[in-house]
Amino acid sequence: MSSNILVLSQGEVIANDSKENIFERPPNLVVAKVTECKNISRIQAVDSQQVKALDWNCNLQVVEPIPNSAKYVGIRAHHLTFCNDPNQENTFACWVADTSETQHRLTAYLKLNHPPSDSEDYNLQVEVYKEKWANLKDRPFPWRIHLDPLRLILMES
Repeated sequence: MSSNILVLSQGEVIANDSKENIFERPPNLVVAKVTECKNISRIQAVDSQQVKALDWNCNLQVVEPIPNSAKYVGIRAHHLTFCNDPNQENTFACWVADTSETQHRLTAYLKLNHPPSDSEDYNLQVEVYKEKWANLKDRPFPWRIHLDPLRLILMES
C-alpha cells in the first residue's frame, strides 16, 4: 500500500506526493479545495516575501520567496490562532460574523479589520475546540487573529 496520494482533475494528474505534503503544501487551488482548505484568497505580490490577500483585504508576510506562478494563498481553519499581541506579524483585528458547531469543535466565521455587515460578511474560518471557545466568546471585540507565516500555503491556479 502506497503512502502517496494522486489527485486527478479532468483526467490529468495535478498532484502526486506523500499524504503529508499534499495536505501541508497543496500545489494548486484544486488540490487545496479537495483537501478542504477553507481559507483561500487570490494574491498580488507586494515584495519578495509579502503578498496582498485580495479577498481578505490584508497584507501577509510569507516565509519563502514568492514564486511567479503563485496566484493564491491559503491557510487551514485549524491553523489560525487567536492572540493578544496586535504587533505580532500577520495579526489582524477581527469580529465574529457567524458560528457553526459540531460535537467537539466550533467554526467561527471572521471578518478582518472591521465589523461584519451580516452573517455572510466574513473573510476567514477558524476552527477551535469548544473548551477554547468558552474562554473566548465573551471577550469584547475586536479580537486578534494570527496567520502564522509558516502555515501559509502559496499555490498556483
